Amino acid sequence: MKTYLADIIPKIQRFSQKLDNTTMLTNNHWVVIDNNDNIKMVYIFRDNCELLISKNGLVSKAKWEYLGKEALLIDSSDGSFLFKHGFLDENILALKIDSNEEYVFLVNETKYGSELNSIESILEFLNFNYINSETKRGIQGQITIDLKNWSNTELSSGYKIDRETNGWSFTTGKFIEYRIQFPGEREGSIIYSSKNNHYSYSTYDKNMSFKKLDDCIESLKQYLNHC
Repeated sequence: MKTYLADIIPKIQRFSQKLDNTTMLTNNHWVVIDNNDNIKMVYIFRDNCELLISKNGLVSKAKWEYLGKEALLIDSSDGSFLFKHGFLDENILALKIDSNEEYVFLVNETKYGSELNSIESILEFLNFNYINSETKRGIQGQITIDLKNWSNTELSSGYKIDRETNGWSFTTGKFIEYRIQFPGEREGSIIYSSKNNHYSYSTYDKNMSFKKLDDCIESLKQYLNHC
């Protein structure tokens, strides 16, 4: 299993479930994160301490045991490994290799795929959801785009941005939503995504995405004119 340095884990452990809550382990299938798109390894912890390890659908059997004091033993054909509690919630399991500062990351299989499928997306998810609000505001404030600080101001093209909302989602990563008001009391929303550096808005049947802000606003204006 590939391991990663992650200095965020000690900062968010107070939000974590404990390893002695073994139902969190046994009620889910956990996909190992190794940034190798050609291999999907799934860990299935069973109530009888049997561990099923699926590697691209080929299953081998191992053993797992909760030893108390937030320690987990995994005994497989590759050897016996002692892990310490890192972090656990319904989405992510982080296990710290004993006497090591690196972590193994596993993701609930229901969230694996287009969502939490890389170490980068995991760290971004943990940052947004668990770092305290002051730090979260600082992280979100690092998103710099053309619209920044334009809220509640009249723009040269006759529209204004009267509200902005910071957020995070699996599909867009960190985002900023701007509510834009056009003449004639028409208004719409534009989303800036930090994941692809695009601006977009949604129609009734599709998502319109643009590299340039001006192009996105002009397209939104034309769409609203025909609604």
